[in-house]
Amino acid sequence: MSTVSFGKYIDPMHIAVVTNFYPPQTNSAANQLCDLVTGLIQVGHRVTLFVATEEDCEKPVSTKGLLTIIRIRVCKMARVNYIQRLFAEWTMPLLMKRWLLRSNLCCNQWDGIIWYSPSIFLGPFIRHIKNKSRCPAYLILRDIFPQWCLDLQILKPGWLFNRLNAVAWKQYQLADVIGIQSFGNSVFLQSTLKKNIGQVEVLHNWLGRPLPKTSSIQINQTALKGRKILVYAGNMGVAQGFDQIIELASTLVDRKDIGFLLVGQGKDVNRLRKRIAREKIDNTLIFDAIVPQMLPDLYRQCAAGLISLDVRHTTHNIPGKFLSYLQAGLPIFALVNPGNDLVHLIKSNQVGVACTSDSLNHLIMNLNQLLSRIECEDFSKRCQALYQQQYTPQRAVKQIMDVFLKYRDHAHGK
Repeated sequence: MSTVSFGKYIDPMHIAVVTNFYPPQTNSAANQLCDLVTGLIQVGHRVTLFVATEEDCEKPVSTKGLLTIIRIRVCKMARVNYIQRLFAEWTMPLLMKRWLLRSNLCCNQWDGIIWYSPSIFLGPFIRHIKNKSRCPAYLILRDIFPQWCLDLQILKPGWLFNRLNAVAWKQYQLADVIGIQSFGNSVFLQSTLKKNIGQVEVLHNWLGRPLPKTSSIQINQTALKGRKILVYAGNMGVAQGFDQIIELASTLVDRKDIGFLLVGQGKDVNRLRKRIAREKIDNTLIFDAIVPQMLPDLYRQCAAGLISLDVRHTTHNIPGKFLSYLQAGLPIFALVNPGNDLVHLIKSNQVGVACTSDSLNHLIMNLNQLLSRIECEDFSKRCQALYQQQYTPQRAVKQIMDVFLKYRDHAHGK
């Protein structure tokens, strides 16, 4: 295992971070951005964080130490239809730019810009602050949209897909470096490349260690008491393709030693709850999302962590929940698309089982094998070692800041 020094930088920078995900949101993107900002501050950098938010803020600007948070009100994006969501995201960067131009921060300059995608629509705001500061910009690309919507037939080839794709490519062109979460996505970008974009590199996902709290979900107080629990903590939407996991649970309903616990939010939650009740799948429970600090205690009660991605995806995804399972020492049971880099990652590091076929017989066989292996193998050490090797916030901070330092040294002729 390699080691990296994470000491304070001799010459701190002023960094702008732009996102529409940040606490008090509880999704993995919000947690990632919080961990990244914390990591930047810990090594001495000053951070201005621009957060697009649906909530009305009495005090949009707050400063504490090296961190200034600017929450800018935009149109509602959650729990709305696709047309409203599209309008809200399209207008988001324009509202952010208008707010900045009217504020006393309009003349501020930064040494580097970091922004997070999704969304693909932040480009106009990034262009504005980048042109003003004449500094490098680093795009953290976690979601190749709209391609995954085409894969899942949410979008069809045509005008709308082409227009959204053009928006995505414009943001790629703004980035000096694009940090993708998986090598496979580099292959995908290069194979579809039609315009010049910045350097592409793998920036592994990251996850900080939360201060643990007792989970509000105690399995021994539920109908799943005494079972080996497969837990899923995260979004349950179209991209996850969760119906096959429910089908697996339904097939195993007579197995009194296995239970499925799903924790989170998303467009499919209510539909999945209705299906579970209608089909009397009594080995499966769904709970609302809990705060990240409660996850370690919840995972301590479980046998394995579930990952589900619709097998029709053609791009690669390393979900945040994968990191949280590793951090907790929890082996992985994954159903993902063929060719996904996650398959090799899980197999080569012996941290669980990854399936690329949604055949129920195949899933049951692999699940039984994993549960048997859990009885005699120490998955915990391997999982935690992989987390420490690749997925700490300090590594992400160092990798991004090394890019900014390189550009600054080049500008100064060093």
